[in-house]
This record gives sequence, structure tokens and C-alpha cells, in this order.
Amino acid sequence: MSIEVVRITSNQLNQILLSQESHFLDLKAVDVQPGKLCKFISGFANADGGELLTFHWH
Repeated sequence: MSIEVVRITSNQLNQILLSQESHFLDLKAVDVQPGKLCKFISGFANADGGELLTFHWH
């Protein structure tokens, strides 16, 4: 399984940051340990799906 990397505009970033995390949306820093990400990914897989967005700031 590959992970898609998408560059976004500053307007798109602002929209995402204004979004509330919920059962269907989770925001994480890109440096989160893979073992911890597995917990969130399996949670989405066991529910109705969702979006897990990771960010790399530079």
C-alpha cells in the first residue's frame, strides 16, 4: 500500500486547520510513530472510514 503525498495551498491548509477533528477526521504530525498511527488507521477501518491527514511543516 502506498501513501499518497499531496502538496496543498495555504488556503487549503487554512480550511483543514479550521476543521474540527471527529470520528471521521483526524490530524496528526508526520513524525508520529507508525505504531501510534496504526491505532488510528484501524479505528477508521473498523468504523465507517474517515480521513487521517498528516502534516510536515517546513
